[in-house]
Amino acid sequence: SQFEIGPTYSQINIAGKPIRVSPLRYAGLIKYLGNFRNGIEYFISVDMTTQNGELNKLANPIRYSESDWIFRDLDRHLRFKYPFALLGANNFEIDDEGNAWYVTPKLTKRIGFFNGLDSSGVILTNANTGESTFYSTEDIPDWVDRAYPSELIIQQLDWRGLYSGGYFNSMIGQRSVTSTTDGYNYVSLGTDIYLITGVTSVRADSSNLGFYYVNLRTKEAVFYACPSATETAAMQSARGKVQEKNYVPTFPVILNIQDRPVYFMSLKDQSLTAKMFALVDAEQFTNVVVGNTVKEVMALFYEQNPGE
Repeated sequence: SQFEIGPTYSQINIAGKPIRVSPLRYAGLIKYLGNFRNGIEYFISVDMTTQNGELNKLANPIRYSESDWIFRDLDRHLRFKYPFALLGANNFEIDDEGNAWYVTPKLTKRIGFFNGLDSSGVILTNANTGESTFYSTEDIPDWVDRAYPSELIIQQLDWRGLYSGGYFNSMIGQRSVTSTTDGYNYVSLGTDIYLITGVTSVRADSSNLGFYYVNLRTKEAVFYACPSATETAAMQSARGKVQEKNYVPTFPVILNIQDRPVYFMSLKDQSLTAKMFALVDAEQFTNVVVGNTVKEVMALFYEQNPGE
């Protein structure tokens, strides 16, 4: 009763596994006054593969956070140390030794004084000691998973699609002008987290032209050309497969299974608990397979699509 679960979860890699983590927070000012001397000793982790949640104890408790007060309030602490910096949203992460950190992008304008928002690096704040250090983009430690805000990545991809043919083409002809689709998701590849989003033409958004994979630590981006159904169409197809259950699909990720683009998504009930999983062929989106577990849905997909 003294603490609450933080409202936002960060997806990171821990020991090669995709994990969502969130620190606990003080449940109000009175609870803070009774507990701030000991700090916040726990964080929540959710295994994205098994959906198992755990309460984890930190060796060094959190003493600087977004739920702290006065000079231990994280935003105030950073503002005093970097009074003139343009700061992005704080991202909670756990390093390889199990220590809690906040990763805060330091933003800058690349075009004049007002346009071309980008990140020049990150500020790493030790959640126990409050020590903050700035790292430029080329010096960010390898354990950091999310150095770039997702919204910034999407904005820059949209700028690329809009202006790659020149300013006047973006306004008049709009030849080969593209935009990202209405949503994105994350996937763990190796030791890094990648943002995935579809790309569609601004003239006709009934299908995708391909997909972007963007490394959230280095901002390295790869475009895979792949004409396919949109994520929204795939979600509707998966929902129709279990329409009697009234499950709601999550925004999917695109995977390469047997050299075919396949959407993967979970199906949640009204309490937002994952009840089933779905695989939807991105090119033939009426080809849908659902199962109660990830292992089951994969086995069913291979059974129905044996390949060569």
